[in-house]
Amino acid sequence: MCVVVLPPMFKGFRYLRTLDLQNVNLTDDALESLISNSPLLERLILEFFNCSSLRINAPNLHYFSFYGILGDVIFKDTSLLSTVCINLDAVIKDHKNGQLIDFISSLPRIKRLTMDTDFLEYLAKDIVPGNLPVESVCMKLKFLSMEINFRSPKEILAALCVLGCAPKLRTLEILVSNSAQVSKSVEEPKIDILQGPDYLSSTFNHLEYVEISGVSGLKPELEFIEVLLANAVVLVDMTIKLWKGYEGSEISKELLQFRRASPQAKIIYLDH
Repeated sequence: MCVVVLPPMFKGFRYLRTLDLQNVNLTDDALESLISNSPLLERLILEFFNCSSLRINAPNLHYFSFYGILGDVIFKDTSLLSTVCINLDAVIKDHKNGQLIDFISSLPRIKRLTMDTDFLEYLAKDIVPGNLPVESVCMKLKFLSMEINFRSPKEILAALCVLGCAPKLRTLEILVSNSAQVSKSVEEPKIDILQGPDYLSSTFNHLEYVEISGVSGLKPELEFIEVLLANAVVLVDMTIKLWKGYEGSEISKELLQFRRASPQAKIIYLDH
């Protein structure tokens, strides 16, 4: 671990375009100062970081990637940000409400978004069933990758909300969280994903490619797939990768009964 202390008279890096920090111990205020005082910064990569509050003020930023522990993230004046990848090393606790709407609204030009289940849980804290924000603010989002725990109604609803904000989406990747398979004693969530086709129908008008990994046949998983097939009118390929130890025959029989909005859609099954 490298400890960095900025000098009192630090005025930033006027010509810095890429900042890549790994295993660096830096206070939240110092990191904010470093970012905001680098006006030409285009790429920001933070790995193995621990931030209680990450505030990013970077008007020229195009790419942001984070891996570590995060208590809160605020994007301010990042209108050019087009690629965001966030993977958390721990479940976030004691953070504020309203994160999903704030997060989506702060990324008007996002084109590629990747996030794991812990970050989706972070965003899901303010989601209430029946009260889903459906503003289509991510008009440029073409690629979306999410890790979802299909035993968590909050995460499912958060995922649906993010999808509802991406009407131009072309490629969707879903990784089923490991906890969705290993928690066999946990009852499946009582949430009817099929109640949301009107809300999601316009989202999938441009969706062409879908890949879902770790499928084990949970009811919410299958309902999620059913909604995708029923509304993706130009879908070309849907690849389903099964969780280890699961046979694809029973799942494929059920999926064959689902209506497909796209006559050209192909479903590809891959064993683990």
